Amino acid sequence: MKKYLLILLSATALFMTSCYKRRDCCVLPKRDAFIMAEKSGVQWEGIPTTTVFSQDTINVYAGNFKTGLEENFGFLIKASTTAISYPLKGNQAYYFNTVGRDVSVSGYKLDDTFTNQVTVTSYDQSTKTVTGTFQMKFIKTYDNPTGSYPDKVSFLNGKFKAVLPN
Repeated sequence: MKKYLLILLSATALFMTSCYKRRDCCVLPKRDAFIMAEKSGVQWEGIPTTTVFSQDTINVYAGNFKTGLEENFGFLIKASTTAISYPLKGNQAYYFNTVGRDVSVSGYKLDDTFTNQVTVTSYDQSTKTVTGTFQMKFIKTYDNPTGSYPDKVSFLNGKFKAVLPN
């Protein structure tokens, strides 16, 4: 019995002191890239990824799989070294839900009655980092099963910082 008690106390002491000297072991690393907004009134965020959509257009997209609902959100911006603000129309932004990260169960299109907009506020050529803001509203185009997803979704007061591909 004393042997088991000694092993338990030793393991507890080792566990309790493992982070003692390293003050940063329990601190999450600082993220350089982010995408966040108020999604239908609730704070939403993801870690953006970028790809080249065509020669001068960048696709900034993020997934949020924390809530159990697999969400995919993205928009297209022009690769530019100057600050620019422009409206989004048609397929220049998207939002959809998936199951198993590959089966789409809902889809949304931009709401044409709202001024959907992305503003690129800065571009750092040395780090290839672009920052900006956005406002978008979407209308449901399909869902499966029918009626299981909201008819409208908004991403308001959005901010992003993304690293452009090489």
